[in-house]
Amino acid sequence: MSFNIGLSGLRGAQTDLSVTGNNIANASTTGFKQSRAEFGDVYNASILGTGRLTVGSGVLTERVSQQHTQGNVNYTDRALDMAINGNGYFILSNEGQREYTRAGYFDLDKDGFITNNTGKRLQGYEANLNGDIQSGALGDIQLTQTNIQPRATSGIEMELNLDSRSAVAGGASRTVYSFSFNETAPAAGDEFTATINGEDIDLEYDGTNWSITSGAITIDGEQYDPSISGNQITLTSQENGRFPDQAFDVELQNTTGTGVDDATDIDATDVAYTGGSSGNWEIANFDPRDRSTYTDANSTSIYDSLGNEHVLRQYYIKVDRDDVAGGNAWAVLTSINGSFFGPNVDPDARLTEDTWDPAGLGIDVEDLVQATKFFNTQGDLQGVRDHTGDAYTSPAQLAGNVRDASFTINIGDVDFSSVVAGAGFGTNPQGDPPDFTNEINFNFRGSTQYGARFAVQSQSQDGYTTGRLAGLEVDQEGIIFGRYTNGQNRPVGQVPLATFTNPEGLRPKGSTAWLETTESGIPAINQAGAGITGNIEGGALEESNVDLSEELVKMIIAQRNYQANAKTIQTQDTLTQTIINLR
Repeated sequence: MSFNIGLSGLRGAQTDLSVTGNNIANASTTGFKQSRAEFGDVYNASILGTGRLTVGSGVLTERVSQQHTQGNVNYTDRALDMAINGNGYFILSNEGQREYTRAGYFDLDKDGFITNNTGKRLQGYEANLNGDIQSGALGDIQLTQTNIQPRATSGIEMELNLDSRSAVAGGASRTVYSFSFNETAPAAGDEFTATINGEDIDLEYDGTNWSITSGAITIDGEQYDPSISGNQITLTSQENGRFPDQAFDVELQNTTGTGVDDATDIDATDVAYTGGSSGNWEIANFDPRDRSTYTDANSTSIYDSLGNEHVLRQYYIKVDRDDVAGGNAWAVLTSINGSFFGPNVDPDARLTEDTWDPAGLGIDVEDLVQATKFFNTQGDLQGVRDHTGDAYTSPAQLAGNVRDASFTINIGDVDFSSVVAGAGFGTNPQGDPPDFTNEINFNFRGSTQYGARFAVQSQSQDGYTTGRLAGLEVDQEGIIFGRYTNGQNRPVGQVPLATFTNPEGLRPKGSTAWLETTESGIPAINQAGAGITGNIEGGALEESNVDLSEELVKMIIAQRNYQANAKTIQTQDTLTQTIINLR
């Protein structure tokens, strides 16, 4: 009997040594989980049970269990290396059979599938072309190498400081009303009275030229200075700003007895606008080629729907707000690739920086103003007035109707076919076929007007050109981000993790992989970091959880156990020999 007891002890010690040796052999195996031998004593039993003096029958190896504790995380700087920090297992497909592992050796195969170092495919979720994760049924994660689709610019966010110390432009041009009259060859020295809406202007003819001998007149509360050239009388407003068009009732009488015809009635179509003379440069004098005609400028790269890059340049001109106590105002003009346009300009006009001639094209420079920005006396942005369908007028009049910190320009009214043929800007609400809005929204939230130099604190726009996949990154939720040559980062896939109620019930399969069993229970598959599921560390691997020092001590103990059991057999053999030698 003692021989069997000693033999079982030898077997147990051998098993312990084998388990310890396996742990030591895999001390550097990524994702390996150490094992331990678990033993139980053996007692022979009969139908009637065992007595109090029963002697045990040795030892039995009951189980070799793996310890699924956390191993150290070692960073490798390889993008698709992954380590799990906490609970969970990567899910692999081995020709359709699911396996589970903690070894995060992953890379791309020739077809773009993410596989481990034994060729098994990593399971997870792919993303669509917009970067949206298509969660649902698990599948092989395949990363496409095709270029991503470009995106047309539809919004620009800009935070800047406009220098409050800048000189003020002349504000809006002064309003001018002009009308002509028919002569009947008056005599030299004849005097006339022009009555305009009940207000008289005294004229005199010297035989060659006309002259005005009276002063300013007031019409509907606005004061005008009259002037005359040839047979045309002009009224110029004394105030900055464009005032509503007016219908005039005009009479012209010869007060010396020689008659002339009544002047033709004047309506809104006869109104002409010219620049004022405040002593500073004005919006009407703006010329993009002359730095002295605007306060500051800033350029932004934008993209059309085909991925072509364009330069959008904004010019800022500080204008007279009139109500100085309310703060300051700035006019904003915009060009794209050197072409200027405005919400109130003929779309067929081709006004460019190289061919700057607004007067020759019949364009009023003030109609190029896209918006007016208003700041309070503390330098904070009050709001922006969009001039779409609403001509630039006196800043004082506009200040009472500002919107939020944004405005929208529509570049679809201008023919840019020479530079963006077949392309669009803005969003594409119609889907396929594309029908772009050609609108770009500007947001100036956070902009200021302090006594400091002009500076752009931040600037961003949502468009981009096409790009190729240049690199990958994995975040803690298992989302795989693609880095593209156009500077964009977008999700291309996601790696979920599986957890088990009893991970020690998993069956080892080799290559640091396990299989599901009835003892382990079915897996719960979740996003990394959800619930009890651990996080994923990208560019890292989980080391073996084997403690070499502990294993070496265990090996010494197992060796001594083996020697002790061998001694038990040797002693029993000596006793047996003694009995045999009895005579």
